[in-house]
Amino acid sequence: MDNNNNNNNNNQIENANQNENQNEMKNLEKKVTKNLIKNYSNLLNGNSFKDFSIFVENESNTFEIKVHKSILSSRSPFFNEFLRDRDQINKIFLNQFNKKEMESILSYIYYGNIF
Repeated sequence: MDNNNNNNNNNQIENANQNENQNEMKNLEKKVTKNLIKNYSNLLNGNSFKDFSIFVENESNTFEIKVHKSILSSRSPFFNEFLRDRDQINKIFLNQFNKKEMESILSYIYYGNIF
């Protein structure tokens, strides 16, 4: 009987340790995700290192949105295909989208969410 009790206690301790490790990993994952979102937000909303422009129209106004080729190409199959072998191109006109729609698309590309 003592052997069974020891095994049960060891299993309970092991399960508790696994749960604690899982909780630590979840907390770390949340922290990393929060930091990445903050960093990508700073990139998208700042002016540093932007090397590509997307032009969209609202009614008769044209808007330029400056972005990063590397982020677009790494996070979007469309932009990856478009930018491949086009190193010299630094702009695209996407008149099928208005400014708000394009900002939502970029939010998804940069953050993985639409805010």
